[in-house]
Amino acid sequence: MKIAAHATTVLLMALFLVFNSCNDDDSSTTGGDVYVAGMVYHDGVGIAKYWKNGIATDLTDGTNQAAAFSIFVVGHDIYVSGFESNGINDVAKCWENGKAVNLTDGTANEYASSVFVVGSDVYVAGYESELDSLKGVAKYWKNGKAVNLAEGTTSTAAYSIFVKGNEVYVSGRHYGAAKYWKNGKAVDISGVIAKSIFVSDSDVYVAGQVYDGTNFFAAYWKNGKPLKLSDVPSVAMSIYVTGKDIYVAGYEIEGNVTICKYWKNGASVNLSNSPNGSTTSIFVAGSDVYVTGYGSEEPGGPYVAKYWKNGEAVSLTDGVEPGFANAIYVK
Repeated sequence: MKIAAHATTVLLMALFLVFNSCNDDDSSTTGGDVYVAGMVYHDGVGIAKYWKNGIATDLTDGTNQAAAFSIFVVGHDIYVSGFESNGINDVAKCWENGKAVNLTDGTANEYASSVFVVGSDVYVAGYESELDSLKGVAKYWKNGKAVNLAEGTTSTAAYSIFVKGNEVYVSGRHYGAAKYWKNGKAVDISGVIAKSIFVSDSDVYVAGQVYDGTNFFAAYWKNGKPLKLSDVPSVAMSIYVTGKDIYVAGYEIEGNVTICKYWKNGASVNLSNSPNGSTTSIFVAGSDVYVTGYGSEEPGGPYVAKYWKNGEAVSLTDGVEPGFANAIYVK
């Protein structure tokens, strides 16, 4: 199923860009190998791929529409989640070292938003989506076996997964309300969408959006207590916690300009201004802050996949074809 670049960009921003971001709790070292999951369009078809230190590896061949949304690295093993169309429906997939594992049978549109690995267990959060009717099923898979979290008539999806010990945490939305699930049991929070989840010690952090009846605003929750991050229309896409520091990646919208940024303990750090763009994922390694995203230099221009390290941009694509960087992991 081929999807036009503009339409897929909207779909990515509205549904996936998760896109999320699943990270482990070890940030004791600085620097290392930088892994980024994303996609690049070629002849109107999205090719799922990842980059290691800027060197790209294709996960799909461009025959059918595909994208990679999340990445996790354990030892020498690289796990990437996303989807690839079978020509009729989108199939949720997880690639291990480039080898695809189908999580769904292709009879419905399903997406693998986020991957997290503990030992030999591979956890993937995602959802089934009937785009025409807006119905959905939020779920996660453990070693390929599906666990349904919620079914609904609208806006039901799982975007991010975090595993700590024997506890499985998944964030998303159900009936248009932000929510996370702990071991399958739903926990309501006072927002409209929960894009990313992170657990540190016994504290549960969730990044997403709140709504005041007029506009949507970036926010995060600590154990269900909300903290609004911006006073202008904005989005929080990803959260990472290390020690007492809370990092949230997102963007603000001012007129026709998107301000890509992250917040550290509520204080904003601007990364770039772009006619169109987004940050998608954040990872902290020692004193280094890594943020993925994309943007165009001019209205209507091609999207460039990139990441920022301590505010300095590193382009992963050349802008000849649209590129998107959706998640980052530093090993």
